[in-house]
Amino acid sequence: MRIFDIEKTCVCDNFTQFNKPIRAIAYSPTGDLLVTCCEDGSVALHNARRQHLPTKVLNLEFAPEFVCVVFSQPIVRQK
Repeated sequence: MRIFDIEKTCVCDNFTQFNKPIRAIAYSPTGDLLVTCCEDGSVALHNARRQHLPTKVLNLEFAPEFVCVVFSQPIVRQK
C-alpha cells in the first residue's frame, strides 16, 4: 500500500504488510484514521496523523468481499 501526497507529487508512506490485494479502504471524515481490508480478511486501522502506522490489526471470520468500510459523521448531542 502506498500513500501519495498529491500536492507534493511524492509517496508519503509505503507498507508491505499486505500479502493480498486490498478490497476496501476509507479515511475517516476528519482524516485522522485510515481503515484497510485485505483480500485475505486482514483489517487494519491506521493512524493517518502518525505516518499511517497500523494501530490495530484483526482478521475477519467471514469472506472480505462482503466488507464495506464506511465512517459516519459524529453525532452531536444537545443538552
